[in-house]
Amino acid sequence: MGINAFLGSIYPAQESVLKSEPDVHYRVDDFANGKCNVLYITGLSGSGKTTLAHELCDRFNAVYIELDRIEHYKDYMYRQTDREDEMLLQKYFRSQNESRNVNDMPDSEYEKFFMDAYEYLYQYTKRHKNRKFIFEGIQVVGRLHDRPELWWNAIIVKGTSVLESYVRRKRRDGKMILNGIERTPVHMMAWYLNAEKWLKKFREECSRINKNHG
Repeated sequence: MGINAFLGSIYPAQESVLKSEPDVHYRVDDFANGKCNVLYITGLSGSGKTTLAHELCDRFNAVYIELDRIEHYKDYMYRQTDREDEMLLQKYFRSQNESRNVNDMPDSEYEKFFMDAYEYLYQYTKRHKNRKFIFEGIQVVGRLHDRPELWWNAIIVKGTSVLESYVRRKRRDGKMILNGIERTPVHMMAWYLNAEKWLKKFREECSRINKNHG
């Protein structure tokens, strides 16, 4: 059985497993016109969200905020950096005397750790309304989906399929790492399929609100 047939057999209800869909845009024109100053970009790992975020940062002179940098704060905590998101998080984590290993945190502890750092970053965007900011990461769906500020600002949800995203990531990274551990293809595909379920619901919600406000 080929990979397409295999994926279709275990996840038959979702065309998005095999076939990419158009990206969903919510209030992106408002971001471009200055009616809101934050844009959230989300999608599967390997979907092209980082590339898009950098392109839009260049176009709108926006500050790039990679949500993965919260989890990987130890990578840059004690080195010089010219990235504004890393400098902000350095300041925040140093003020908290943070030294915990995120891979050792229980889920509830990590949730608070992540959300406290995100809140610090978001409050910074509110204090600088004259500047534009782009938050990028799968965490927009995984951890921020019920935050009201998402709907006050702009959102782009990538429509790249599960299969294409998986292959892109594999080509880019080689090893498939999740929570600090190298994972098997079966384990990673299960993660992708679960994440796609959340993304599909989020895409549908963005589309529904767009339609109601159209």
